[in-house]
Amino acid sequence: MAKTNSWSWDHIKPAFNFTVLVASLGYFVDMYDLVLYGIVRIPSLTDLGITGDALITEGMFLLNMQMLGMLIGGVI
Repeated sequence: MAKTNSWSWDHIKPAFNFTVLVASLGYFVDMYDLVLYGIVRIPSLTDLGITGDALITEGMFLLNMQMLGMLIGGVI
């Protein structure tokens, strides 16, 4: 007797499609956040009273925290 598999690609395909859809939406939101941050970083930090070299230091800190959040979100 030939052994048959109890699963097929047809059973896995919907879950795979949903997983890819959710991951791509998360990626889209993360990239939009990074682009938006790049646009408003200097005006936002200036409005908060940060000037000079602190703009670079604080801006890099915030960017690094965004990257850490994306890394943790990707693992979870």
